[in-house]
Amino acid sequence: MPDESDKLADAIRSLLREQMARSDSARSVATELARFVLAEAERIEREKIRAERAAAEKARVEKGVVTLAVGGQKVAVEVAGTATERAQVERAQVERAAEQVEPKPARPEPARTLDLKLIGIRASLKAASCRLYIERRDAEGDPEREKPILERMNEMIAEAKALPECFLWAFWPREVQPSDDRLRVIADCYDALAESARLCGEAVADGSVLERSELETAFQMLAEASSALRVALEWTWLRDADRDQDDAHLWLRKETQERAVFVERYMRLQEPADPGRAAELLDEVRTLAGLAERRRADQKQVDALLNRVKYHAREFGGEFGPSEHDCRRINEAFGRLAELGLRAGDPRLDSLRGVVTPGSFPGSEPASEVVRRYLAPKKEASAPAGPAPVAERAWSRRVLEARELLRDGGIVIIGGEVRQDAIDRVRDAFEPSGVEWVSLTEHGTGEPMRAPIQRADTRVVLVLIRLAGHLHAEEARAYAREAGKACVLLPAGYNPEQIAERVMEQAERQLSGV
Repeated sequence: MPDESDKLADAIRSLLREQMARSDSARSVATELARFVLAEAERIEREKIRAERAAAEKARVEKGVVTLAVGGQKVAVEVAGTATERAQVERAQVERAAEQVEPKPARPEPARTLDLKLIGIRASLKAASCRLYIERRDAEGDPEREKPILERMNEMIAEAKALPECFLWAFWPREVQPSDDRLRVIADCYDALAESARLCGEAVADGSVLERSELETAFQMLAEASSALRVALEWTWLRDADRDQDDAHLWLRKETQERAVFVERYMRLQEPADPGRAAELLDEVRTLAGLAERRRADQKQVDALLNRVKYHAREFGGEFGPSEHDCRRINEAFGRLAELGLRAGDPRLDSLRGVVTPGSFPGSEPASEVVRRYLAPKKEASAPAGPAPVAERAWSRRVLEARELLRDGGIVIIGGEVRQDAIDRVRDAFEPSGVEWVSLTEHGTGEPMRAPIQRADTRVVLVLIRLAGHLHAEEARAYAREAGKACVLLPAGYNPEQIAERVMEQAERQLSGV
């Protein structure tokens, strides 16, 4: 039985036949209408075919591999979609991983452990995460550049999860991160905190090669790094204290109290450090850390040379005495010990006295002057025995190099309060004709330093820039230029080893007349 649509079609055909039979214009209109309907049907069919072909081609071409984390394992999966869509899948996965690491409460638990090594590890990782986020932001929309960056972000997030209390806030997807310039400064602050924490760990360790004044300098550096990071993090969306910044400050408060160390600046909220100085601070930390590393290396060489002397001294008590070869090696070893700055009073030489006797060397290889001086018998005290004498300091090669430039010349020190113990160490290290420490008031005139700087025998002016202040430091440099004297800026204290390092860096050519 025909349906309603068939009846409608029959009615239209009957009407059109009747009208076309009666009128030429009706026939013309019907003809044009038929042509239009046929053309439109053909157009729609062609577009449908093209769309189907395009979809098939896209499904064939737009396939690729994305790396998914499944059950804690990375799995490569082939999926359909554009490169941009695949990058979005991987980015979403990184963001989900970051979301699993929730921010931790800033307030410390009463019994938490303050671990400088852990602070250094976490702060270094945070510095790297800030710099990687800058790369991530720059590469956004470029699938080829994004893919390796996303992989590194995943690796960092996994590393952070393996550490206690480590939150990589720069990867947190729900907040807007600071500008690239500010992120770079924050990264420098984290690096300064990490490396100053490691340096303080070296300073307080058993058998540390750093002296008391250098320990004080290391503490001051950590205080500045911690304070600078706290200020810099105010640029971020974080509302709680960073765990590592907070732990470093708490560690300093504890250690300064127990060791009676006074940290002059940056321990109070009212005295914030400048984050913009983080890169310069990092350079100062690395200078002191490098000094400690060289000193440890020198100590290893000294120990190795002393063991070599003991080895070649094994025949001194024998029937035939030492050989020419053994004595030559002993002379060479003592010559190297002198170059490394070992002093004749060093207690490590005591075990060799009476074993290596200069008079037992053969005529073909007599004992050198250094051997005779180092192994001369100790003079017995005529007075009742008192406290054990302090052994002479073994200065590094750098100090001995600077001594050659400063010996018999005057040294003027600018900044801070006069410390006689420091003056004595400078005299011992560099053997100058004199040391004058000019103490200046904070806002007073720098005129008192002019006369000492202009004295004929003054060879170098040492400016303690942390203690002298910017204005007095500039005045000292101007007076030194006027008098033709070398001026050396000391950013990290007045220990002789640091003085020597800065003298050789800043004034070697001027002092040597090159």
